[in-house]
Amino acid sequence: MKIWLAALILAAFACGGSSIQEVEGALIGLEGGITAVEQFTIVEPDGSRLRFIPGPNATFHGGPLGHLRDHLRVGSSIVVQYRVEGDVLIALEVDDA
Repeated sequence: MKIWLAALILAAFACGGSSIQEVEGALIGLEGGITAVEQFTIVEPDGSRLRFIPGPNATFHGGPLGHLRDHLRVGSSIVVQYRVEGDVLIALEVDDA
């Protein structure tokens, strides 16, 4: 019984990094070509900067991430749903704030 409980606790900690998180901030940086976004950076209200790498199926409000360029131009805030893999933030979905 104790071994089973210990295994369950270890599995819970191991999977903890894959949970989906959400953050809001102003888009301040964007790298990539016209049709593809390679990475983007937001600044949170407290001044923290977060850099995201888009996941393979990442979308902006269900469409292409290229729309982020409009937000970069006007400085409007976005909401990013993401997961953490090691020290990399993987963007899953981006939307208007």
